[in-house]
Amino acid sequence: MKFYPFWARAEADAHMGDGPPVPVACWRWSRTSLADAENLAHGAVAKLRDRLNRGEGFPERYLYQDRPLREPLLRELTDEQGELFAAITRNAYGCLVLNTSRVMFIDVDLPQKQPGFLARLFGKKPVAHEALSLERADAWVRDHAGWGFRAYRTRAGLRYLVTHALFDPVSKETGVIMEAFDADPLYRKLCCVQESFRARLTPKPWRVGVPALTVPYPYDKTDYLLESWLREYDQSAKASATCALLGEIGSAHVHPEVARVIALHDEVTRPESGLPLA
Repeated sequence: MKFYPFWARAEADAHMGDGPPVPVACWRWSRTSLADAENLAHGAVAKLRDRLNRGEGFPERYLYQDRPLREPLLRELTDEQGELFAAITRNAYGCLVLNTSRVMFIDVDLPQKQPGFLARLFGKKPVAHEALSLERADAWVRDHAGWGFRAYRTRAGLRYLVTHALFDPVSKETGVIMEAFDADPLYRKLCCVQESFRARLTPKPWRVGVPALTVPYPYDKTDYLLESWLREYDQSAKASATCALLGEIGSAHVHPEVARVIALHDEVTRPESGLPLA
């Protein structure tokens, strides 16, 4: 998993043609120290500045999501060898996220159609696309003996947790599985970039009446805006769940590492609470 405890930002002014200086900045990261991250950031911004000064323009991938996510590590799970296999982070807009190096989550977005008048009147939700996805999972376990899933409904789709075995997020096999389940393309890309699977644990802030977090990480721990936001968000999120358990599909065997992830995931997402999803 590509998560780093030390982050630093460096800035410089580049001269592109005859116009005024253009401010540029680079973030860099390190597992060892803040000083190491700072040195890397200064080196990166100097390289970018020199490139722009030569008139070569920004690198093709300069603005793409091809780098580690800048998220704080809040909780870590290690195996018997002391190797990190799961971690909880907080994403840019404030949600807690579970990251796993070997336990596969499959995120499936479903079309969000507006229900008809009777459906709105009686509070019913269209389930045709959900049913098709679940049928796809049933078909998969019929064709692949020994496979097992836990299926969850999310606010905008489905979440599958593969329970019988462990997987490499960047392997060809994982790509085939993601394709077969029509996993969200952006989710697939992020899994490859981060070399981990991801599952949101807490509600999206705007779904519980709270604006997204605007304090960037690395945080200033004395920032009163961060503390105030966290209090409001944590309180508002109590009335909602993140997903609802639909059931288990296929084999009842659960890999021990997966069992630990299930316990952590379900503790926070509250899939059997009956609360509205957010």
